[in-house]
Amino acid sequence: MRRIVGLAALVATGAFVALSALSAARADTVSFAGSFRIVQAAHAAETGSQITEATARQITEATARARAMAELTDRRPDVQGLTVAASQFARGVTQVSTKSGFDFTQGTPKDVWLVELTAPAQAGFAHVVGFSVVDAETGEVTASAVGAYND
Repeated sequence: MRRIVGLAALVATGAFVALSALSAARADTVSFAGSFRIVQAAHAAETGSQITEATARQITEATARARAMAELTDRRPDVQGLTVAASQFARGVTQVSTKSGFDFTQGTPKDVWLVELTAPAQAGFAHVVGFSVVDAETGEVTASAVGAYND
C-alpha cells in the first residue's frame, strides 16, 4: 500500500511540474512595424528591440539597407527608382508578412533587419513596393520581393 501511495504522489508531482512548465511557456509575439507583420519567438520578444552590442557591430542599419537595395535592383532591373522607405530591427523573428502578399518564414528565430522599399508608379501600376529580410549577424539577404499593384 505504501508503494502505491508513493507512486501516486510521484505521479501527481510529475503532473504538477509538467502543468507548471506548460503554463510558464509563453506564446510567440505578433507586432507591426510599418507594412510588416512580425512574429517573434517568445524569448526574443521579452528582450525588446534593443540591439545587442555584438549584433550591432556585425551589420549596421545602413549596411542592411544597402544590401537590400542591391539585392532588389539586381533581381529586378526593370523596376526603376527604388528607394528605401523604412527599416526596422527585429529580434528573434520567425515569420514576416505584409498586406501586399510578402510572406517569409524561417524555422530558427533570428535577429533581422526588415527593409521596405518603394518606387514611383510605372508599367501601369500605381504602387511599387519591395521588401527584404536581412540577417543581422551575417548581412545575408534571406528573403526579398518586389510587387506592384493598383488600388
